[in-house]
Amino acid sequence: MEFRNCTVEELEAALAKVNEKYNGNVKWKRFPERSGRRFKATLTVESSKGAGARRGRSGQRVAAACWHVHGDFFDALFDIQPEAAVKSAGNLITRQSGNWQDSNIGSMMQPLMYSRACDCGNGIRFEQKPAGEVRLVRQDSLTAECWLVQAFGTDRCQECELRDTEECGGKSIRETGKNEKGCKVTATGMN
Repeated sequence: MEFRNCTVEELEAALAKVNEKYNGNVKWKRFPERSGRRFKATLTVESSKGAGARRGRSGQRVAAACWHVHGDFFDALFDIQPEAAVKSAGNLITRQSGNWQDSNIGSMMQPLMYSRACDCGNGIRFEQKPAGEVRLVRQDSLTAECWLVQAFGTDRCQECELRDTEECGGKSIRETGKNEKGCKVTATGMN
C-alpha cells in the first residue's frame, strides 16, 4: 500500500488504535519506507491464530491481516489525518470513498468474499467447506453467465452472496431454466 498526505507518526498512531481492537496482533510486515512524499507499507499479523488474521481459500490460517483490520486501520488513519489517502491494489482510498470495499478472493466456482475470509466478529464466521464434487461440463456448452450455476445447478444460488445483486450471473438462468446458448440448467446442473 502507498500512503499519501500523512506522516510515519500518524501511521503508527493508527496502528496503535487498531491494535486496541485486535489485541496487539497487528504489525508492519514492511515498515513504512519513504518514497518522496509517500510511504509504502504492508500490514500483517504477529500470529495467524490471533485476532485479525486472514484465512486462505482452503480455510487454513494465514499470517496476513484480514479485510476488517485494513478497514479499521484506514478509518483510524482518516480520523487522525483526514487528508490522508491510500493507494491499494490500484484503488484510491480516502476518507470520503473507497474504504470497506469487498471483493471475491476465491474463484468463480468457489467464491470467497474477502470480508468472510477470517474469524472476525460482525456476525461473520469463516466456514470451511469440504472438498466438493467434480463435475464434467462441456466447455462449448458454457456461457459467460455464472459457471457455478451452469455446472452444479440453481440450488447453488441459495448460498451465494451475489444472488439478486448486480453482479449475479445466474438470474437469467434461474428465470428461464436455460443458459444463453439454450442449454437446459436444472436444480442440479446442466443436462
